[in-house]
Amino acid sequence: MITPYQSSLFLDIYRQDIINYTRHNFCCEEFPRCKDVLYQSDKKLFKDERFKDLKSEYYQIVEKHFKKEIEVVYEFVWSYLTLKGQTIHEDPWHHHMQFEFNVDAHVSGILYFDDTPLGTEFQEKDFRTYTKAIKNRWYIWPSNLIHRPEPGINKKERLCIATATGIKFKGQGKG
Repeated sequence: MITPYQSSLFLDIYRQDIINYTRHNFCCEEFPRCKDVLYQSDKKLFKDERFKDLKSEYYQIVEKHFKKEIEVVYEFVWSYLTLKGQTIHEDPWHHHMQFEFNVDAHVSGILYFDDTPLGTEFQEKDFRTYTKAIKNRWYIWPSNLIHRPEPGINKKERLCIATATGIKFKGQGKG
């Protein structure tokens, strides 16, 4: 259900722009006193023209994943930065479903910019599984999967972008 894909982009050219975006486009008005983790951006990252190639690659991967052409109904994309030595606490389990949208599929993803020991933890009905934070690696999964950042002390800076997307399949009914 969680499928890895290798990014074909040279992500280092986006790194500083994404960090700057994260530090200037906060998750909410209450930042840094909110419940979100430090540092998380707003959910409009792909609206920024600097990241058009990342956006294009993501949607190519989603089409490859479903083996169908897609039409995007909604997209929420944010960045998540954890500094070296910062603790990732046991954040609440969550999913990215957006029930208010009528779509053929809800899909989520994460793209890691760094190799770090802490990835993403998923809770299934009878077991837990983890993704490894591997540089230039996308992971794609159904948005209803419960997950959270893997808790622990970050031994190095950890940068990733996360997505929540609703799609319709082109030229087909419900799929």
